[in-house]
Amino acid sequence: MTMKPRIPLTGLAALILLAAGGCSGGKADPGAATAHGAINVWFSNNAQEVAWGKQAVDAWNAAHPDEQVTSQEIPAGQTSEAVIAASITAGNAPCLIYNTSPAAVPNFQAQGGLVPLDDFADGASYLTARSGAAGE
Repeated sequence: MTMKPRIPLTGLAALILLAAGGCSGGKADPGAATAHGAINVWFSNNAQEVAWGKQAVDAWNAAHPDEQVTSQEIPAGQTSEAVIAASITAGNAPCLIYNTSPAAVPNFQAQGGLVPLDDFADGASYLTARSGAAGE
């Protein structure tokens, strides 16, 4: 039996936020935690993830016509991490990426391409509810 990811649609915009301020790359915008607007998501090229992602995006867009989400498979490149790093440098990183190696995260952080989720008013409580307190 396989399990489907159970991510609430409201959580779609709170998993891995890259480069705030219009979801562009470069140094993170201090106002990112309160920004509103279109959200662009990159998925892996895994068929199941793409199908789930398209379903989640379609459901979100139907329920939130003023806050539309677009999505696509991560662009082709030598590695996903190289594509992500290049997009941060170029200033065209998506808002969310569901395909990256945890080992690459410090590099993305050094590039200024990540937004700490605890900068959001309910970010820390959301993360704790999803993953438990540290040390559990």
